[in-house]
Amino acid sequence: MRYLLIIILIILSIIGQIVLAQYYPVSDISDELKINTHLIIRKDLTHFEVKNELNAVENRKIIVTVCSKTGEEMNTFSLFYDKQSPISKCYAVLYDKNGNKKESFKTDDFVDHSAVSGFNLYDDTRAKSIKIIGNSFPYTMEINYTQVYKGFISFPPWIPAAGEKIAVESSEYIITIPKDYQIRYKEFNLKHPVEVISDEKTSTYRWELNNLPAIPDEPYKPHHSTYRPMVLLTPVYYNYYNSNGSFETWESFGKWEYSLIQDRDQLPPEAIMKVKELTDGITCNLEKIKILYKYLQSTTRYVSIQLGIGGFQPFDAATVYKYGYGDCKALSNYMKALLKEAGIYSIYTAIKAGNNGKIFLDFPCQQFNHVILCVPVEKDTIWLECTNQSNPFGYMGRFTGNRPALLITENGGKIVQTPEYHMDVNRQIMKTEVNCNPENNLVHANVILLNEGLQYERFSVLENISKPEQEKHLLMNLEISDINISNFSVTYNKKPCPSSVLTIDMELYKYLSISNDRIFLPINLLNRLTYVPKKLSERQTDVFIQIPYIDKDTVTFTMPEGYIVEYFPEPKEITTSFGTYSAKIDLIDDKLRYVRELQMKSGLFPRERYEELVNFRNEITKADNAKVLLRKQ
Repeated sequence: MRYLLIIILIILSIIGQIVLAQYYPVSDISDELKINTHLIIRKDLTHFEVKNELNAVENRKIIVTVCSKTGEEMNTFSLFYDKQSPISKCYAVLYDKNGNKKESFKTDDFVDHSAVSGFNLYDDTRAKSIKIIGNSFPYTMEINYTQVYKGFISFPPWIPAAGEKIAVESSEYIITIPKDYQIRYKEFNLKHPVEVISDEKTSTYRWELNNLPAIPDEPYKPHHSTYRPMVLLTPVYYNYYNSNGSFETWESFGKWEYSLIQDRDQLPPEAIMKVKELTDGITCNLEKIKILYKYLQSTTRYVSIQLGIGGFQPFDAATVYKYGYGDCKALSNYMKALLKEAGIYSIYTAIKAGNNGKIFLDFPCQQFNHVILCVPVEKDTIWLECTNQSNPFGYMGRFTGNRPALLITENGGKIVQTPEYHMDVNRQIMKTEVNCNPENNLVHANVILLNEGLQYERFSVLENISKPEQEKHLLMNLEISDINISNFSVTYNKKPCPSSVLTIDMELYKYLSISNDRIFLPINLLNRLTYVPKKLSERQTDVFIQIPYIDKDTVTFTMPEGYIVEYFPEPKEITTSFGTYSAKIDLIDDKLRYVRELQMKSGLFPRERYEELVNFRNEITKADNAKVLLRKQ
């Protein structure tokens, strides 16, 4: 009886310890990881097990402490899946700051929704999402899930801290493969390389990282691969929807993609007749391309389509002609078919679109998210963005310009470079005539604004919105208060490097600072530099400036009657590693003439020069706010 009582007491003690157990209390976090942090990843363990080329299982547990409201806004957790990669189980747990369990969440508590926006027409790509919110900060959440893959073209990357102001206590990535299965990987910014363990049947690759402080949110950051620890992984050979391919080289990947578009460029008889009607009598291929591109833009619209292997394979050209819609793959393939019917060769091209189109050329794998069309012509190459109904002919712009692309040909893939828009192309030239009326503090200005190259995009939206919306857009972009636009017009020149000319008549109220018989006149009317990046005690990343450009401003003020110039600033010239700035004011008869020019370079600069950039922009800001002092005679 005594021994039984002892055993019962031991069991009750163990049960009590389990009930009172704490999981990842915040007090366990080191002070270093709490600095400048919104989220702290306490534990992130991913195990990806490849059974064979058609089957794999991913098990993941991630435990995150949310430290602030900003961290909470960042912390929606989504699991993406489709019929080929279902989620077999998922659950979550909420803990308070002391690590006490507060609430559990089952699979049904995750919101199941389409993973693509409302543009999507056909879609089997979905997501299970959950946003866990605690009663007070900090709190901790745990997510567990298992995902099954029935064919795959890539592996999940390992990115321990996938954003700024995220610290990591512990992160581990394990991939287990059959002994005869081949993978490749590329490591970035790791202190410890991969650990590989093999036995008779399998090979296991393991990466681990501990105690990574939060990466600060620094202005002008370069691509995250230059500073963030991460690993990319890919199978060398794959079977995706029963279609075999290889990432041995870009050439081999291109051959697989070409097999998906082969024979999908056949047009119906009525489409063939339309091509002949549009191009009959035209002998210049460039003119034919322009005509057919305009036809594409006027008769089709973009709709996102993700369906099975349709993530890589386009709708056939006949379907696009019939319904008048398609995604980037389908519309590019359709344009390819139109050109083929007109006797013009073109190349379906994969690209990574967006703000930063960097891909790793030494690591062939699926890195693309968009398709465009390449049209070689005599002594030139025309690039066509087929998803935009108003895009200028041949213009790539910020979305797809100046980056590698993969030509998909019958001989395989070939890496090429899309057009780069240099500084002397990206120009903004503004000429302004100004008259002042000191009696009612009213300034009338006539502005002629030319935007070219990438600067064209600043006002390109005006073409596709109503007149009231245009005026609203102008008021927002001119960034000046107490203004009335009495009249405006805009014209476009859509050559391969497009431009727009915007003419505005406006009145500015309370623009002048009047004191007794003197007027303080801000000389830079509409193009003052306002953003100065914050100073940093110790910059951690290099400085990346993506867009080079030139701004040239000429402002001519007609002197108000009865006033003379008492003071105007000395000419200003600044030369730095990042660009140059000049501004000067001249008095010619009864007119003040202000001439300003800013040239901003692009490129990657050493982090030690960041202070130089801050000082450069700060000096420009001061110069742009200079005032002329007028005195009444």
